[in-house]
Amino acid sequence: MPPFPEGSTEISYDALVGNLPLTPEKVKISNDSIASAYMQVGKVYQNELEDYNFAIQAYETLLNRFPNSVYQEDAWFNLYYCYWKLKDDAKANYYKSLLLRDYSTGKHIKALNPGAVPISADSILKKDVSIAYGNVYNLFIEGQFEKAVAAKKELDVQYGNRFWTPQLSYIEAVYHIRQRNDSIAKLLLSDIVYRFRGSPMYSKAQGLLDVLNRRKEIEEYLTNLKVERVGEDSTKTEGQKPVTQTQQPPKEVVKNDKPTDVVKQPVTVVPPVVKKDSAQKTVGPPAKTAYVFNPQERQFVMVVLDKVDPVYVTETRNAFIRYNREKYYTKAFDITNVPLDENIKLVVLKSFDNAEAAIDYIEKARKLAGSDIIPWLPADKYSISMISEGNLNLLMASKDFNWYKESLKTAFPGKF
Repeated sequence: MPPFPEGSTEISYDALVGNLPLTPEKVKISNDSIASAYMQVGKVYQNELEDYNFAIQAYETLLNRFPNSVYQEDAWFNLYYCYWKLKDDAKANYYKSLLLRDYSTGKHIKALNPGAVPISADSILKKDVSIAYGNVYNLFIEGQFEKAVAAKKELDVQYGNRFWTPQLSYIEAVYHIRQRNDSIAKLLLSDIVYRFRGSPMYSKAQGLLDVLNRRKEIEEYLTNLKVERVGEDSTKTEGQKPVTQTQQPPKEVVKNDKPTDVVKQPVTVVPPVVKKDSAQKTVGPPAKTAYVFNPQERQFVMVVLDKVDPVYVTETRNAFIRYNREKYYTKAFDITNVPLDENIKLVVLKSFDNAEAAIDYIEKARKLAGSDIIPWLPADKYSISMISEGNLNLLMASKDFNWYKESLKTAFPGKF
């Protein structure tokens, strides 16, 4: 009778014997699989369920059965960590001493070296993981979704979800909503509501989850609703009149000695003189635009986003719509997404009676942006600024936002 192939489910002597690890090679494969299973079980209890006693049981069983396992260093560290969490100093110090003895230059030494600044195991893990997830976070924000999802999956396998931030869950949920993966988005938002009640993201997640649960109802309503389009990718409160502005001619510049006050007179910021050679050819970079800042002129407020995917540009606009609805319910704002170049995107809020009114809005919004309006967006990804209609037209033509920013600082010292 020919031998049955390995893995056969045939109930016979040859089939059963063929699946037994009777050779040294098969014994090693079997033992490695068992050791790996104990390690993964321990991590699930430790990281996801936070049941440290069951995690300890899994790790100690692993070490007892396979004392020379490749998982020894990680198992010792995890035992140190679990006992440390249970405040069993004697056993925690025992595994700490083993690591110092056999892995004095190992990957966990920063959490164990008594000569270094005392750092807890929690702090080391959180620091390392926060860096890794921070990279994933930026990939999402910048629109590199495939890389972000793949990198996050790898980290989740290693760390579970215990180190997720509510901001990361929220931006991933927004991505899945755009992809119409509603079930995944609901899980992420529900996790924020369940685990991060004290976070600024709690109410945001609740609101988005409520809208998502009523997506079909809302979409049917909007489909049957006749809406007058204000403009591409814009929103306007009903009844608001369009604003027409013209650039005012510059007057004599009068600077205010107090940098905290708004300058009252128009200011013209003239760019540096561009040198020319003997043949009257321009030398160096092209000439910059001259901007005119008239504090009495109507102004726009703009949220300037740097390397932010259009998905989150729109979500930023939505966030300011909600903020305005709550804080400025008696006023009407026209809010439009305006792409400046490949990296810079603008969310423009129109309009304010003068510079003083715009700056007052900006100062209040800045205080709440990171904690309430857009807490999911990294601080280095946005700024809140001011611009007139005429200057916006000049900026769109020149595409040189850095020069406009410098000009604005010159015109309104201490404000931008």
